[in-house]
Amino acid sequence: MPKHIITLIVALGSIWFIAAAIDRATPPRTVEAQQSISVTADRSVTASFQSAAIYTTYFPIIVNCYPLRIITDPGFASQPDMTLINADWAWQHCVTGSPNIVVAVIDTGVNLNHPDLTPNVISGYDFVDYDTVAQDGNGHGSNVAGIIGAALNGVGVVGVAPSTHILPVRVLDDSGSGYTSDVAAGIEFAADHAQILNLSLGGAFDDYFIHTAFDYAVNTQHRLVAAAAGNCGNNSYSLNGCSSQNQYVYPGAYSIDYPGGVIAVGAVSNDNSHASFSNSDPYVTVAAPGVGIYSDYLSSGYVSETGTSQATPHVAGLAALIWAKHPEYTAAQVEYAITSTAVDLGSIGKDNDFGWGRIDVQAALNSIGALSISSMDAAHPTNLVQPVDHRDAKIAAGRVLIKFKSGVTATGVNQALSSIGNLKIEKEIEHIGVKVLSVPIGQEWKMIDRLRTLANVEFVEPDYAVQLIP
Repeated sequence: MPKHIITLIVALGSIWFIAAAIDRATPPRTVEAQQSISVTADRSVTASFQSAAIYTTYFPIIVNCYPLRIITDPGFASQPDMTLINADWAWQHCVTGSPNIVVAVIDTGVNLNHPDLTPNVISGYDFVDYDTVAQDGNGHGSNVAGIIGAALNGVGVVGVAPSTHILPVRVLDDSGSGYTSDVAAGIEFAADHAQILNLSLGGAFDDYFIHTAFDYAVNTQHRLVAAAAGNCGNNSYSLNGCSSQNQYVYPGAYSIDYPGGVIAVGAVSNDNSHASFSNSDPYVTVAAPGVGIYSDYLSSGYVSETGTSQATPHVAGLAALIWAKHPEYTAAQVEYAITSTAVDLGSIGKDNDFGWGRIDVQAALNSIGALSISSMDAAHPTNLVQPVDHRDAKIAAGRVLIKFKSGVTATGVNQALSSIGNLKIEKEIEHIGVKVLSVPIGQEWKMIDRLRTLANVEFVEPDYAVQLIP
């Protein structure tokens, strides 16, 4: 097909852009003379010609670094995942994120002394030991943090968004175990201090209080959450702590409830094939590399890990790059930039293995489609219903969680608790209205049943166990 190339040079302040507008019309038309050129705020240039043809071309503000950035971090040679998703293209084009964008790693903490992480880690909180130092004693959280934001500093590896700040939020202990109360508190804290939340953890059922914390993060604070889809995808599901193949894993499954606010991430191998362990479910939003991912660990070490835990931070890092480039975007627009540019794998369109496809950093950063997404497309409130009891599940000894109905005073709360047996409030998760009660060990369900009979109580649940996703 004949093509006519028209070169436009437009001065915008001190910045010059050169672009080519391509006439794809058939048969070819002759452009006689230029009449006008207009530049609009959406970074487009529109040219009108005597032939009445109108040409519009868009200019993403991405240029080659000069001199061209050379990646000298020695561990990059062991990171084919970054090349697969074109993250290295972004770095070489001066797109590395911004310290104004904060990603919360809600996990086992982060190695605060790792040379790859110290340039970007900011002060967080430890909800396991109630400390302002969220030091990682497991390694999982550090591995996740490195995938998101290991610095481009000539040391170790490189994260997807190497100039992005990392907020460590420790909600799981050194064994990788935790409870609803700590996870919910961590989500609330992260929603108050970060634009993006990464959760590479999960449980087998919808927990009311974690769901409530998600509602606060997404609908009140307008944050974007990347959550692991789960490792229950193959016949070895039981080895990954799953009770059945492709069982729904929460909070990843909340992507159904919060489109435009929660991205559930599945895993692919470095050849773009579906990772057999990765959940294949309708709630999978996108996929990212999750097999043999080399990243930071404890001490000054590095390790290769496999799982949807490792796939998820690739997406959180991409969200950080997009938001740094487009700080005016809503969470729904950031999500759309990710999903609409993903490389379609498997069945055409969205499918249970890959969601919308494997993420592509270059395509997402060059996309302008998110401009068409309005606030009407954002996540919307979910009607939270009384969850089903899981009386065989592991729970915290001597603790239950309670939420009183709106308008109940402190006096009313005290009277209600006294009527059951002088129960004490251990701590509160303020913004989502949750109180953690101390109850006699071994009588957790008995106390729950009694508290549910009170007229001014909205919900009561045990403090369920939560695990990291390997």
